[in-house]
Amino acid sequence: MRRLRLLLFTSDKVSIKCLEAVAAGGEVAGVVQAGPPLRPLRFIASPVEHFSGSQVPFFQHDDLKKDAFQEVLAQTDLLVSVGYGRIIPSAIFSVPTFGAMNLHPAYLPHYRGKHPDIYAIMNGEREAGITLHYVDTGIDTGDVISQAKVPILESDTIASLSERLYGEGARLLSGAFAFVSTHERRLPAQPQRPPDMHPLSTRIDWEDSAKRIHNVIRALVHPWPMAYTRWRGEVIYLNASRVLKDGRTDSPGKVLAVRPDGIVIGAGVDSVLVSEVRLGDGRAFSGGDVGQVLGVCVNDTFE
Repeated sequence: MRRLRLLLFTSDKVSIKCLEAVAAGGEVAGVVQAGPPLRPLRFIASPVEHFSGSQVPFFQHDDLKKDAFQEVLAQTDLLVSVGYGRIIPSAIFSVPTFGAMNLHPAYLPHYRGKHPDIYAIMNGEREAGITLHYVDTGIDTGDVISQAKVPILESDTIASLSERLYGEGARLLSGAFAFVSTHERRLPAQPQRPPDMHPLSTRIDWEDSAKRIHNVIRALVHPWPMAYTRWRGEVIYLNASRVLKDGRTDSPGKVLAVRPDGIVIGAGVDSVLVSEVRLGDGRAFSGGDVGQVLGVCVNDTFE
């Protein structure tokens, strides 16, 4: 059995379970980090802190042509990408002995590109998937190695769903490492269908159904970008909601009630109870404070 030399491409915060799977899968020869910093969540950790007790060298995307990185790359058995967020050049991913693989939080070929798990919630899917696939010159188009699905619960937000997805992703990674180290060859894989790309809009369209609006809000909760609307010219971020099945279709964007648990806003079909908002300066308000802070009254209208 071969002890693999793994080169991890990731971000400044990543699933703890995935980091543990990489650490257990072989010798971590190096870590490359890219992408914007994420706020702390219970299931993510800093790779720098996770590997602080070892001599793992760290690199940035701009280091890929430097001699120190090239020396590590030349001795790499398998390249692993988890949440890297940047395109890895073919001159890099073609070097490792057993190839380069990426963990993508969607059931490919569905939802290629950025924020795939967000779309699964937005579109009211019953399940979300995660895929381990080979890296090629396209965006999430490489041959599929393995996949898994998890149910999307009514109580899920993007944070809770991502935690479960990356837990499954860690299992896929562990299986891949075990195969390669035992068989000393690339994993078998299946080709994908053509791309399935989705543009992301985080602005609420009050003409949508209340169910769709609620799905958009819970797909984008803090620390993700958050869905937003406009109130008197100011951007207001929406962080928690509930569908009220009142059958109304005559008041999209209109404030129907100001309650102790939030404000009720009309939609294209039914209404939405918005129970938590954030302002542009980061302050958060919930329950009865929502209406009070915003100063809304019944019949006011959100843009």
